[in-house]
Amino acid sequence: MRMTNNSFLFVGSYAKLSEPGIAVYSFDEDSGESAFLSHVSGIENPSYFSLSAEGSYLYSISERKEIEARVYAFHFNKKSKQLSMINYQKTDGFSPCYIWIDKNRTMVVTANYRGGNINIFHILEGGELSPVSSVFFYEGHGLNLLRQEKSHPHCIYASPDEKALFVDDLGTDNIYTYNYENEFLQLINYKEGMVNLRPGEGPRHAVFHPNGEFVYLLCELSGNVVVLKYKDRLLRPVQYIGTGHIGAAGGGDIHVSADGNFVYASFRINAEGIAVYKVNRGSGKLSLVNFTYTESHPRNFAISPSGRYLLCACMNSNSIQTFKINNQSGLLTDSHQNIEISRPACLKLHSFDMIKAR
Repeated sequence: MRMTNNSFLFVGSYAKLSEPGIAVYSFDEDSGESAFLSHVSGIENPSYFSLSAEGSYLYSISERKEIEARVYAFHFNKKSKQLSMINYQKTDGFSPCYIWIDKNRTMVVTANYRGGNINIFHILEGGELSPVSSVFFYEGHGLNLLRQEKSHPHCIYASPDEKALFVDDLGTDNIYTYNYENEFLQLINYKEGMVNLRPGEGPRHAVFHPNGEFVYLLCELSGNVVVLKYKDRLLRPVQYIGTGHIGAAGGGDIHVSADGNFVYASFRINAEGIAVYKVNRGSGKLSLVNFTYTESHPRNFAISPSGRYLLCACMNSNSIQTFKINNQSGLLTDSHQNIEISRPACLKLHSFDMIKAR
């Protein structure tokens, strides 16, 4: 027997109830190869989900416009490599598009894009979800009245110590800031804690730098990445940077390399691909290094635990592209090891000790 350097790859998609919604693959960190393991159906449009820290529980939104929009809890059995549903609850808001879970697995929070609100669900014994315990509503609109006619929360993320929680609102160009302690959220004073971005930016996804000092925010409408300085639970913008002459927009997803040297951002309008930015370790500011073209509509992507591969969900091409990462230059090279799957929308990778016979 020998240990293999494998991870589990979880794939969410836009799917009907009767279709496979979430699939599980093995991913080999040495070769970049993947193999199908299992899937679950019975959940409509699981377009985004989060894994618990130890990887045994998966919490997924069901992105629906109707009042039947839901959030689901699943248990993942590492030995059988199967997901099994625990329960679900209705969200108090239309079209949930994002879900966040704390490190201690006590609560999940959903961002409801069309509902203009976020919901809090407590996690009960055995991973079960409680009904909605709290709802926070937002008001206002942005410059782009076609896309910003009202509030559209799109992302939830926490500071590394989880003492502050942030909500990106694509509809109002704001970031809302909360104190997060003892499983409760308290909105920090608007004047002090709310970040007002430039009009028409459309903030979508964001991620902390590994050093905890900077946040990198991808804007869907403008195609800019905003660098924000983090200190004392507050964020402050220090840079706006786009893709130069490429003029890419329709920001999809953003991640930082494990060593903190590069930021990757995907775009879906004008140019479909992934921008590579170099991080200035002192100021946190970015400089554009390269733009790698992908297949159609790179909605979401994930960097493998080893930092050697980037997997990109190209939704309209019905495929997941696998890229090798050059850790010195940050550049991406297509390994031509695509995973063919219908309308992939969310990717999560998690390392486990997987034993394989010689």
